[in-house]
Amino acid sequence: MRVSVVFKLASCLVALFAPSVINAAKIETKEYDGINFVIISGEISLDDDKRFNRIAAVFDDAVVLLDSNGGATISALKIGESIRLKGYSTYVSDSNTCVSACALIWLAGSPRMLDEGASVGFHATYTDTDGRKLESGYGNALVGRYLTLLNLPEKTVLFATSASPENLNSLTARNYSGLGIDVKVIKATPESDPVIESVPPPVVRTVSTPPPAKLASPQVSLWKNVGLWTIRVDHTLNEGCFALSDYGKYGFRVGFEQADTLVSYALLAGTEWKSLKENEKYQLSLTFDGETPWTGNATGIKLGNIVGLRMNISDDKFWQEFVKSQSLRVDYDGSFLVNLRIKGSKNAFDEIIKCQKSQIISRRKTDPFDK
Repeated sequence: MRVSVVFKLASCLVALFAPSVINAAKIETKEYDGINFVIISGEISLDDDKRFNRIAAVFDDAVVLLDSNGGATISALKIGESIRLKGYSTYVSDSNTCVSACALIWLAGSPRMLDEGASVGFHATYTDTDGRKLESGYGNALVGRYLTLLNLPEKTVLFATSASPENLNSLTARNYSGLGIDVKVIKATPESDPVIESVPPPVVRTVSTPPPAKLASPQVSLWKNVGLWTIRVDHTLNEGCFALSDYGKYGFRVGFEQADTLVSYALLAGTEWKSLKENEKYQLSLTFDGETPWTGNATGIKLGNIVGLRMNISDDKFWQEFVKSQSLRVDYDGSFLVNLRIKGSKNAFDEIIKCQKSQIISRRKTDPFDK
């Protein structure tokens, strides 16, 4: 069976959640024409390795599709060890995100597959203390041991652990060969099926768009990764762009309601806030670096299997404070809730604007009546 057919079907399986900010890891399986796919999406949590192993016990061979901002390092290492023992392949498309602990899982694949335009992001392991990311020597030692077991060279270990927790070393189809890592790249030619190259680096092309109809599109698609921020397009909000940062137990998203307006919103979610109710109002205060708080009602909004809080913003000064700030304090009903680091917010905002402009141009090209 042709590779293009298999991966176009597989692309249906990696559903990018929207308008979700944060989601517990989902580990699901599908089978097409005798090929087994294991899909890991969302935050990797403790004991996810046990769930994965129960699936791995069933399949002798599988392709592991990845879409995650990371999570629990030890669980990720155990999943990677299982993948290597089973001889599974791993795959990241250019429409999905795979950074931090997810990148460690990807390294275990035999082969490791990557879209020509995709990237996999690495940084040092860390512990989260009151919103501060402190590098973990113990965690880095575990990662170093794991990479050694994968028979990866010292320069790979350094690449995977040298970036600070606030930054990323990005592995791409262009730079992997200099890092001592074998990668199978999947390349697509315009208006044709993906083609596997006959010489290294071979490639696999897949998109998180529900085929076969070209008019169909995912609810959310990736624009670009910028440091610890992920810039995406929300197709349920009139092509509005947003920036997302994942803090483990919390997720913070900020963006525009639609591509050609400055109607803004901030969205916050926490995996442990189980008492939140959809459509109910909660008074939040958002404070950037000690500035005057932004206080107002946030509405409970369904995000996968949890409820998050969305606050609409109508003042451009919100963005002015966002781009120059390093931290965000959130209070609920006058009491402290969480403090988040938002380093790199200016770069994230600049990329949101580029994304917005691109969406406007793209829409006007396809819709001549949109003036």
